[in-house]
Amino acid sequence: MNIIKLAFDMAAVAIVKNPAWAERVVIGAPKFVDGKWIDRPDNPRKIVIWENFDKEAIMQDFYSRMDKYVMVKP
Repeated sequence: MNIIKLAFDMAAVAIVKNPAWAERVVIGAPKFVDGKWIDRPDNPRKIVIWENFDKEAIMQDFYSRMDKYVMVKP
């Protein structure tokens, strides 16, 4: 599996766990026209972009969880 894909998956789970590990940016939803994204900052329909992830905090939490795992009982 592609290591970049794994990192994106981990980042998505991390911000659900702790939103402070990234910056939340709200923008007007862009539009895809002729193979290009068109910015629409005044669009009342908004989307959220997460950026500037705290890689160190996310990885520290991940390794800590791996070291202190708990088996699920059936």
